[in-house]
Amino acid sequence: MPYFKVMLEGNGIDIPSEENEHSITGFFTTRLVRASTTEEAEEKAKTMILTEWTSGEYARANKGSLPSLTVSSMEKTTFIKSFKSKYSGYSFYLHDE
Repeated sequence: MPYFKVMLEGNGIDIPSEENEHSITGFFTTRLVRASTTEEAEEKAKTMILTEWTSGEYARANKGSLPSLTVSSMEKTTFIKSFKSKYSGYSFYLHDE
């Protein structure tokens, strides 16, 4: 079964920013999943992210809704190539007025 590197964009969140007057409203993140198809890879990656946003630190900080997730990019990869990178964390962006 192949590995997929899935980059997702999430929006619809609302997290007050400690450094700025505008709230954090979205993010980009990448996850590594093992799946038979691209559809299965997308579903697994989205489930991983939504699980992180339904409990814990992100759920407590978020004053908006659960993130709406869209796939920004997806590519097949090998375990050895993917082992060199860390696929966790988020790159957040602020509300743009």
